[in-house]
Amino acid sequence: MPASDPTDPIYEEPDLNCRHFLTCMAVWRDESKKGTEFGVSRILVRVVPEDDKGYPFKIERLFAYFQLFGTPGQYPLRVRLVRVQSERYYEETEAFEQEWAAFEVPIEDDDFTVGVGVQLRSVTFSEEGVYEFQLLWGGRTEPLARERIQALGEL
Repeated sequence: MPASDPTDPIYEEPDLNCRHFLTCMAVWRDESKKGTEFGVSRILVRVVPEDDKGYPFKIERLFAYFQLFGTPGQYPLRVRLVRVQSERYYEETEAFEQEWAAFEVPIEDDDFTVGVGVQLRSVTFSEEGVYEFQLLWGGRTEPLARERIQALGEL
């Protein structure tokens, strides 16, 4: 097991990877079926205001589901929502929208994937456009995973 203190000469930077990252309307745990611990429902690819008021609009409850693997340890994670603005793909910028509090995820064995479902409350979309949910860990600013959805005026 690698040393956990960065000042230790045999310290190894932990390796954390995300296999899947989805935003959806529901995540549930079903331990009655071996091998299928989690279920997800209504995966988001686009959102539309549900009333005539338009933007900004809020969805009271969404979920982020992701699968992690890597060096065993405790990982502080957070989910951030940004609005993606671009003139061209290579000139994209991000406008910060929201971030949900950090939560700890344990990785106990580097040979297996850990499934995690997290509730996101009061998710607000300020205007039409492309939004990106980002999974971040520790103090890192580069996302571990990204999931884009589109906010439309109407379908």
